[in-house]
Amino acid sequence: MLKIENTKERNLPLICKEHYAGILPTINRVLNGSKLRFNKVIKTEIKKNIEEIITGSPRELIILEEKLYKFIFSFRKDKKLIDYELKRIFDYPAFRRWAISKKWNPYKLAKRLNTRTCVYCNRQYTFTVDEGSSKITRPQFDHFFSQENHPLLALSFYNLIPCCSICNLRKSNKELLLSEYLHPYENEYGENGIFTWVPKNYRALVGRSDEMEVKIVTKPNTINGASILKQKDFFKLDEIYTEHSDFVQEIILKAHISKGQYFKWLRKLFGKGISKEDLYRIAMNNYGEKKTMDKRVLSKLTFDIAKELNLVM
Repeated sequence: MLKIENTKERNLPLICKEHYAGILPTINRVLNGSKLRFNKVIKTEIKKNIEEIITGSPRELIILEEKLYKFIFSFRKDKKLIDYELKRIFDYPAFRRWAISKKWNPYKLAKRLNTRTCVYCNRQYTFTVDEGSSKITRPQFDHFFSQENHPLLALSFYNLIPCCSICNLRKSNKELLLSEYLHPYENEYGENGIFTWVPKNYRALVGRSDEMEVKIVTKPNTINGASILKQKDFFKLDEIYTEHSDFVQEIILKAHISKGQYFKWLRKLFGKGISKEDLYRIAMNNYGEKKTMDKRVLSKLTFDIAKELNLVM
């Protein structure tokens, strides 16, 4: 899993504010309507907390949700009814259908985030492309806290995770707890969750065969180790990444043929003027810096395997 990094190009606090400003009029219009079966006191309490509901951090959202439900329960006891009304207020299915012509919509949110690969698996591209008023493609938005169980948080910025359709389908409405899983706006596998390979024979060991298993392992005594292992098992990343064994084979072959000198060969070819970042891009056809890994698929796999083979300078 990759972290959705806050960078100069992706100013998360600013995008969060834009998202809040973009959806606030619609939420207020529903709250001010006469069809909701919430009394004036409940509506006022929700209005008072709307900004935090939309812009709060993942941990703040859970605390706020508990507080608001407790308040609403003092007036209404039927949780099914409460959830139904909250779904009408924080209506993600409606937001998903918003036209590109609207000032704010899912395509604009996806473009502003500009995560070009799935942050859960880093295997699928998640480009955002539209043409005038025509929707072409964008990442799906997974709800880390599911819409079914957390309707209050259905439009919360830090609850909308740009991802591929495969991971979104896998995740579905399953409940993920912050105490047990990593949140893409807060954490990543990084140096604690590392790709490696297990060859099934000598040919695979030297890059002449793709008969191997690809695995994510954790360093001993890693703080997030249990969460990393649980999350990669949840998304079946070992099983899925093993299907990319031919990709790993090519990296191993580069290391074996060059006797670990592949980067030095290229350095000699291009001269000392080339930067480490550019040399890595040319050598591995991928991004190796943390803040740019979400730009290309298999970037984390590439970096970890290249590092294990001592190809990374």
